[in-house]
Formats: sequence, structure tokens, C-alpha cells
Amino acid sequence: MTSKYNQQQLNFSSLSSSLNALSAMIYGDFVLPLFPEDVVKQKEYFILRAIVVICGTVSTIAALFLDKMGAILPFSNASVGALFGLLFGLYSLGILFPAANAKGAFCGTVISFLVTAVIASMNQWYSLNGSIASSSKSFSVEGCTIPVNITRPLPSEPSPQPFVLFRLSFFYNAVISAATVVLVGIGVSYFTKTEKCVHPDLISPISLRFVRKYCPNGTSAQYVVGKDGGRDTFSFEGSM
Repeated sequence: MTSKYNQQQLNFSSLSSSLNALSAMIYGDFVLPLFPEDVVKQKEYFILRAIVVICGTVSTIAALFLDKMGAILPFSNASVGALFGLLFGLYSLGILFPAANAKGAFCGTVISFLVTAVIASMNQWYSLNGSIASSSKSFSVEGCTIPVNITRPLPSEPSPQPFVLFRLSFFYNAVISAATVVLVGIGVSYFTKTEKCVHPDLISPISLRFVRKYCPNGTSAQYVVGKDGGRDTFSFEGSM
């Protein structure tokens, strides 16, 4: 009994320490820079406690929600895959496409996050409702030479299937996320062109041929290649 009580006390102590650390981090990184310091300092105690209460409430609701979801591994893999796909798409957009700009990258990131969040949420929703059934290996004995009794079920009407994107495996979330960032980023960058050239050192060698094409005022900003210790160096002459 004492051992169980000590274990529970240790768990609550660890949870309390985590919430207090999270509260201090949010307070220092988000609250202090956004609000006047003299006003914040007067309510510092209440702000920290409010952050702890909010984080604890959100964590409790999330735990209840995850308890109803069943298997947490597919959902966590879908979330991590979408996040890594977003980062990969953002990196690919910046290093492979000289025409991309900050507005395109921002819009691509936001839309990619929303798209993958909707796909993952709807996939989980339909899975909980039974609209998406997980396939399993067949235990059929058809073709077996040993005589057995087989009860054939009556054919049932096929139920309507969810939209195809909501039925995809979570392994595709990373691909969808990366492709959305790149496509949306290129589209937005095309309509929001800037007058600033991209430095060739920031572009992959396979895309260097497009740097001068997408650089405005290409006659005044010449693209040259030089040698530095046996390696090619790329730079612009004139104003950037």
C-alpha cells in the first residue's frame, strides 16, 4: 500500500513539475514579449497559475479524446509524418525553386498544415465510426481437399465509402504535406514576385540555371562563375 501511494505521489510530482516548467516557458517566450512588462509583472502570479490550469485542462481533454480513439500509434505516425513532410517540402521549396519567396513559403506551410490536419482527423473519425475497416489476412479454407462445413454469409449491400483522401494510409501524409507546400508555395510566389534576387549559394546546383531567369533586372545583375580553391563559386555582380 505504501509503495503504491509513493508511486502515485511521484507521478503527481512529475506532472506538477512538467506543468510548472511549461507555464514558465510560455510566460517567458510569449507573454512577456507581447505585453507591457509593468502590467505583466503585477499579475505574474495569476498569469502563471492560469497557464497551468489551461495546459492541465487541455491535457485532460486530450487524454479523454485519445482514450476513445483506440490505437494511438497510427494517429501519432500520421501527425509526425505530416510534420516532417511539411518541413521537407519547405526545405525543398527554398533550395530547388529560385522563384519562391517568403509569402509563398508561408502560405504553403499554412495550407499544407490545414490540409493534412483535415485528412488525418477525418481518417480517424471514419475509422472510429467503422466506415474504414482495417484489412486482415484471410482465414478461408476454400480449395482445401479436406471436407469441411462452410457457412457462407449472405451478400450485403456495400456501404458508401468516404472520400478517397480520407481512406489513404497515414504513410501518405508526409507526401501530401510536402507536395502541398511546394505546389502552393510556387503558385503564391508566382503572383507575389519580389524585386530581390536569390543568392546562388542558397540554391541547389541542379537549379542554378534558373537563378538568372527569375532574377529581375538580369542585365544589371550579372551571374558569374569563379574559381576558389578548385571549387566553383557563384555570385552576382552589381546590386542585389
